[in-house]
Amino acid sequence: MRLAHELSALIDFDLEAHKVRFAGRLRDVDIVLDALKVVVEFDGSYWHRKKVDKDREKTALMEEAGWQVIRVRERPLDSIHVNDVMVDTLAPAKTVADLVLNKIVEVTGTKIPRLDEYLASEGPWREAEALKAIRAYQAERAAKKAARTKKKS
Repeated sequence: MRLAHELSALIDFDLEAHKVRFAGRLRDVDIVLDALKVVVEFDGSYWHRKKVDKDREKTALMEEAGWQVIRVRERPLDSIHVNDVMVDTLAPAKTVADLVLNKIVEVTGTKIPRLDEYLASEGPWREAEALKAIRAYQAERAAKKAARTKKKS
């Protein structure tokens, strides 16, 4: 969520959009930059440690459907695609955003307004918004879990 909010400081996209149609159906993705035809996937080292084949296949299917795919891969994961951005585990959102924004420019050739200003800045621009969204997401999940637990009893 932090990365999405940082990207939204410079690129206009729907933070709530997480579905893309490819291989004949709607599928979940992390970040959709519709206007640029770019999908950004975040591959955390814990959740993706045994999913290399699945990640490669998903990337290939999205590319076949006309999307450019940028995967942020946490070390010690290996790079699996030319557009991968490699980061340390728990790297700061600003560090990751800097790398992803540069990769977006490289992959699409798009000029991103205020990019130089953002890259030169010390800290994140949308941290407060990201934290608010994270807290809301956590509260929503807790409420759903409580409702499921109540149903069972």
